[in-house]
Amino acid sequence: MCEEIRNGLTENKDIIKSLKSNKIENIQRVYYKSSLKEWEAEKKQNLSTYFNLECDTVLITLSNADTIGFGVDDVKDSIVSWLDVHNGIEDDTQYYYRDWSSLLTYDDPTYSNKDSWTGFIGEKITRIRVLTIDLGGIKRFNDSFQRAIILETNKDHIILSFCLKGIEGSYFPISKLEDFPQELMDKAVITEF
Repeated sequence: MCEEIRNGLTENKDIIKSLKSNKIENIQRVYYKSSLKEWEAEKKQNLSTYFNLECDTVLITLSNADTIGFGVDDVKDSIVSWLDVHNGIEDDTQYYYRDWSSLLTYDDPTYSNKDSWTGFIGEKITRIRVLTIDLGGIKRFNDSFQRAIILETNKDHIILSFCLKGIEGSYFPISKLEDFPQELMDKAVITEF
């Protein structure tokens, strides 16, 4: 979306430290009203799956007033991360089109399932695994092909994935680890923090 390239999580040690040192206060996703209308008209799924399956950028707000952004980079074929807000002050906020988009929270009564997030809100991330999965293509950067990130707390886990066949959802869905295909896990080089 923007001209400047963001780093994959393996290259962002400060973000990893912030995620593991602070409690999660909020999780939001970027969406575009036109895509929501299209999704409502075409999908036969429960509306509460929209947050996990169809939205774009993920924003995790932490107790230290940092907001960590996760998005996708087609050039790197990777999930990238950045500090959207650092210590309560907007930092790197240009990764998605703020003028054209809206934010949806994890507890939206229509488009999300609040109960599926109880193991994250108020918790710290205790373990992070970045899955590098080479599905063919040119590796242009050290952090290319970082196609999945597993975030775990003491109570739950989720996986962010980018453009992987066999994963329910569209381009950048959030799912449970048990729904992640074993054949993709077998192909992955896993970096753990």
